[in-house]
Amino acid sequence: MLRTRTALIPGSAAARPDAPEESAMRRRVRALRRTARRQLATWGNLSFLIGSVLFLWGPAERIGVWLFIVGSAAYLLDTLATSSER
Repeated sequence: MLRTRTALIPGSAAARPDAPEESAMRRRVRALRRTARRQLATWGNLSFLIGSVLFLWGPAERIGVWLFIVGSAAYLLDTLATSSER
């Protein structure tokens, strides 16, 4: 019964019995995207953390503000990359 339902989903492997497994290239691209998103989120977190500390110290306040902007941009890019995959 479950097989019949799966076969009705367009694009599923069960709907195309002769479809090959996911290609190695596609798996590699997916892994690279995951790694890039993880690095982007890490840099965003570090930018916010360092920016917070520098923002409290008068002479480095301007650098702290710029690190906040960089962190925000990193999170925006991560969000856009995540939404484009769906």
